[in-house]
Amino acid sequence: TTTTTTTTQDNPTTTTLQLHLGPANEYCTTILSEADIIFAYTTVWPTLPEFNVDLGAMILGPEWSFMLSECCTNGVVVITTDRALDPKYGWELVSRLDVENPDLLGSTGFVQVLRK
Repeated sequence: TTTTTTTTQDNPTTTTLQLHLGPANEYCTTILSEADIIFAYTTVWPTLPEFNVDLGAMILGPEWSFMLSECCTNGVVVITTDRALDPKYGWELVSRLDVENPDLLGSTGFVQVLRK
């Protein structure tokens, strides 16, 4: 855990950054429920069998899309790689960014917000 305090003339701000490795479902009532932003390197995670033309992405399975929607608070931002979260669980795709990744011939970052 890293805590930084940024002070401007009128507004001191404290930011806490935490990096965790482990089964996400074990963090449901603690870390995930308190997070404002989550990043998940999802390039090799299981997806639904069909490509989602509307989102232009493979969609993560319910073991991720549903679990995160249940564990996280409304308004949380989740950034995933090469796979998007399923909108039927309240995930709204707000941005995508295609980036170079020589190991995969490119990657896409998906920025999603939970709208419960």
